Amino acid sequence: MKRGFTLIELLVTITVLAILVTIIVVLVDPAEIFRKTRDARRMADLASIREALTFASVNSGGTFDLDGANSGTCSDEAAKTIYVSVPLDVSLHAAPSGWVWRQVAKNSIALVNGSGWISANFTGAAGGSPIFNLPVDPRNTSSTNSGQRFFYSYACRRGDGKIEINARFESADIGPGGQDDKSIIDGGDVDTVYELGSASNVLPIAGVY
Repeated sequence: MKRGFTLIELLVTITVLAILVTIIVVLVDPAEIFRKTRDARRMADLASIREALTFASVNSGGTFDLDGANSGTCSDEAAKTIYVSVPLDVSLHAAPSGWVWRQVAKNSIALVNGSGWISANFTGAAGGSPIFNLPVDPRNTSSTNSGQRFFYSYACRRGDGKIEINARFESADIGPGGQDDKSIIDGGDVDTVYELGSASNVLPIAGVY
């Protein structure tokens, strides 16, 4: 004769399973996995932007305009501008002294024809655009709290044609102070920001994030 589970046995089994699930969730930390995934995308995005700018510049024989139609906005010019991926409907903190922010409408952010968040016109590059859409930060937002500002920033330097693209990481592992902190080993001049480009001193040291 087959014997079924008693109510007590079922309750014990459910309790044990609940404990196991709790332990797994604590050990795995799904939120941290999502943060790491977003940080990995940030690294890939910045590399993609750098490669596109480098390709366009080299293929144009050094004549590719790094700020497009917004002339005079590189870091060594009068209207020093920090190009950011957050759209116009997102409020930003005060820009670093001597600089201004540039934001565009949400429906234009990813455009590569000079209307996107980076105003360089990739479609005008020799050989055509090396990139189809401008990447934006996975969270792409700002905050009054400096630790919660997640967007991409870009600036150019006219004199030597250098560029810098930055992002802020959020995971406990590769973010600021993490065991594998990428911001420390990127060769940049800001330890809390991931910096990529052909120079690390194009964007201001403080105040962007």
